[in-house]
Amino acid sequence: NLDWLAVGDATVAMLAATDLIDNGNGTFSLPNKTFAERYLEDNGRPLCPDEPYRDQPTPIICTGILVAPDIVVTTGHCVNTPAECANTAFVFGFVMQSPGVPVTTIDQSQVYFGSEIIERYQQPESDWSLIRLDREVLDHSPLRIRRQGKIANDQELFVAGYPMGLPRKYAGGASVQNNNNDFNFQANLDTFVGNSGSPVVNMQTMEVEGILYSGNADFITDGDCDRASVCPDEGCPGWEAVTRTTEFAHIVPSYDVYLGTDPNNMTLVCVDSPKPWCRITPLQCSTMYHWQVVAKNECGEAAGPVWSFSTQLTGDLDQDCDVDLEDFSRVAAKWQSNDCSQDNDWCLGTDMNRLGQVDWQDVQLLISNWLEQVDP
Repeated sequence: NLDWLAVGDATVAMLAATDLIDNGNGTFSLPNKTFAERYLEDNGRPLCPDEPYRDQPTPIICTGILVAPDIVVTTGHCVNTPAECANTAFVFGFVMQSPGVPVTTIDQSQVYFGSEIIERYQQPESDWSLIRLDREVLDHSPLRIRRQGKIANDQELFVAGYPMGLPRKYAGGASVQNNNNDFNFQANLDTFVGNSGSPVVNMQTMEVEGILYSGNADFITDGDCDRASVCPDEGCPGWEAVTRTTEFAHIVPSYDVYLGTDPNNMTLVCVDSPKPWCRITPLQCSTMYHWQVVAKNECGEAAGPVWSFSTQLTGDLDQDCDVDLEDFSRVAAKWQSNDCSQDNDWCLGTDMNRLGQVDWQDVQLLISNWLEQVDP
């Protein structure tokens, strides 16, 4: 599911920067202690032999999500102090490459570090922290978050993150169970320690409705070993708690994007985008477009300059988005015309270099883009 994968791509695995191993070649290695080994070390009891993922590595302590090009949101209890922030690494791409093969060597371009705690709140009813990274993230798209209102009762949900510090996992089959609190809601999510900060996503809108911050006990005793607790939808003593994104949305910047062919009359095409651009299709071939971004946060809004771009492909004389024999025939029809000017649209566009004559230089311009296509 591409929508689910896009959410996962914007999650970051958080661990202590001192736990990273610098390989000296532009990569870092993650600790490779397995789930079974770490559980035994932390709890003094073994996992049951049939417990899923017991042989996968678990170096991660929390989950975060990218909500702006340089801002990650996670829970307040994951990053408590400026010192902890500075010693936290945010890693993209910690996944299973294939069954039995985790990605534990990460390119340095996918590793970021905490720069500052923008704002933090940790109380029983709401738990969140906004962290600024040491640089902008260019190759992962921030997620859209709910900025006002409340999720619907019984809305279906899914979650992505790093349960028990494992490589990224996805879990669906959940829905809102208790929606009465203004600061949080509760859902029957399949989440664990390590999912703190995970995005809880509306299956209908694909917006992030909140971040996981607490829940039931994760494991129960089963004889001589421990296994994951299974809580039935009917009769469960409680649910997983999710901080609503509306608790911190006013601090996260958003962008409105305007687009049009007239710089003085552009259309609002994207509202509250988490990044200062958005994808719009389809556009028209051989057209000059203008666009502008308005940045917004709790302090107000500011409009950027008006920029321009063209979907014109040199040599596409019939404006069908590619350069082919039809365009060549148009040049041939005007061959050696020497009266080209602005008055006749430079001989209907065949005088591509606008020197007044259709000649070999124009043919060379057409050939330079021969069989090229533009997909606006």
